[in-house]
Amino acid sequence: MKIEEVEPGVKYASQHRLTQGEMKILLILMEKPSTTQQIAEKLNTTGTLVNRQLMRLRLKDLVVIKDRDERGSNLFEVIEK
Repeated sequence: MKIEEVEPGVKYASQHRLTQGEMKILLILMEKPSTTQQIAEKLNTTGTLVNRQLMRLRLKDLVVIKDRDERGSNLFEVIEK
C-alpha cells in the first residue's frame, strides 16, 4: 500500500481523535449498516465494549442510528461528510 492511499485516512483519524477500536468499527459500518451484536461478532469482542465505542462515535457525530432491524436492534451507519 502506498503512502498516498493511507494519508487521507490517517488525517481523518487524527482530526477526529479516533482510537484503533473506533476505526475498526467505522470500517465495518462503511461496508453496510450493522447492529452492535453483528459488529461484536466480526471483531470477536463483547457487545458492551462495542456499544461504548459506538456511543463515542455518536458523540463525535460520525455514526447515526439508521433504523431498526427485524429483531428491534438499532442499525448504525456512518454519516457521510
